[in-house]
Amino acid sequence: MSTEKMNVEFEHIENERLRLKQVRVALSTALEGGARGDAAYVPFYIAIADYMEKAFGRLHHEDGTMCKVVRRKVANPTPDVIESLDEVEKRLARSNELLQNLVRARDALKKTGGAALQAFEAAGRDYTHHIKTKMGYNAPTSANLRAFLTEDDWKAMAGETKNAAIVEKELFKKVFAAKPASLTIDAA
Repeated sequence: MSTEKMNVEFEHIENERLRLKQVRVALSTALEGGARGDAAYVPFYIAIADYMEKAFGRLHHEDGTMCKVVRRKVANPTPDVIESLDEVEKRLARSNELLQNLVRARDALKKTGGAALQAFEAAGRDYTHHIKTKMGYNAPTSANLRAFLTEDDWKAMAGETKNAAIVEKELFKKVFAAKPASLTIDAA
């Protein structure tokens, strides 16, 4: 892969990760004060969950695929590799569970509006806590798994189409367009 092409791909990944962090920070900031029954938070929370469902759902799929590829490629994995795979799969399973809780809470917001704010905020707290404490970069795990992956593996795992990137960027814009006027969010 040419250096120029690799730099473009890394820039894309960095921008994607920055957007994910900005939305997580926006949700965490909103949760700190809570909506306190303010209906202006309903479209904001819905937009956040729409974005997270799409973006984190895709990332969960990619990471799950990575584990499958490594398990398939490694005939006699070391205990470190097995532990790394098991750890990633456990974190992904929990993350998916919490994401689905957030999506159900979003769906309740769509149906009942402000009456579902507290339930959404509880699901949001659980999910953002998990992302901050369990889903960050783990150098030993990453090194154990990435050593087995080729450039072709990375391309196959990503599975991202231009359309998916466009959709995620549009959902990101909707988050900040729906931000309640009373909410101040520091830049991430």
